[in-house]
Amino acid sequence: MTATFADGTTAHGDLLVGADGLRSAARTIIDPKAPAPRYVPLLNAGGYAKGLRLDAEPGHMHMVFGRSIFYSYVAHPNGDVWWFANPRQPRELSKAELAAIPWRSRMLELFEKENGIARDLVSASEELFAGWNTYDFPKVPTWHRDRMVIIGDAAHATSPASGQGASMAIEDAVTLARCLRDATGVPDAFARYESLRRKRVERVVAQGKRNGDGKSLGPVMRHVLPMVFKLFKPSESGTDWLYGHRIDWDAPVPQS
Repeated sequence: MTATFADGTTAHGDLLVGADGLRSAARTIIDPKAPAPRYVPLLNAGGYAKGLRLDAEPGHMHMVFGRSIFYSYVAHPNGDVWWFANPRQPRELSKAELAAIPWRSRMLELFEKENGIARDLVSASEELFAGWNTYDFPKVPTWHRDRMVIIGDAAHATSPASGQGASMAIEDAVTLARCLRDATGVPDAFARYESLRRKRVERVVAQGKRNGDGKSLGPVMRHVLPMVFKLFKPSESGTDWLYGHRIDWDAPVPQS
């Protein structure tokens, strides 16, 4: 494989692993008819709040389904508070439309009806990380061709609501390495990799979409969630397939 970059430089290797994210160039080289990302009707904003003194244990994430918006925060041991929020936005916005939004006043307005520290998080943040859409990929039909393959978000971007984007990429990398170790050649390795990963990652993407849809329900979720938590104990929640997944590095990879 030879990769040619925008500045004219080249790199050579035995194969190309496209770990180039949501807007992957490798994906469209492998399959020019590859689908575009699907818009999930949520925006993203956040920041690092300083000077707040919260009754919150560092490292424990608090997630709030508010009256008008979903938001989450976690206290850092140094006293800072890291937070993000997902404003509902039915229509996908262009870059220009996102840039035109006065994000600080917009967040303060959305947090106006919330209890607790919501507005304090915005006021105590010197800079807001704001202004991007949310996307996922329900299905990418073609992951590999010849000596090229895609992994991570390039192959199966999931909504951030799944909390599994980085995990999926790490699982992909380990699985692909095992397949390259055990397969008879590169095409065989890619076929085994896809057979081991596709079902799981598409299930994670579907779960992330459901989680994101829950965020967009707003007040409804505030009434539904307490009943759900009463009905299901953590051990009965059926999430072991997601959080209990393990990859045995030493085990030989089965035939595809």
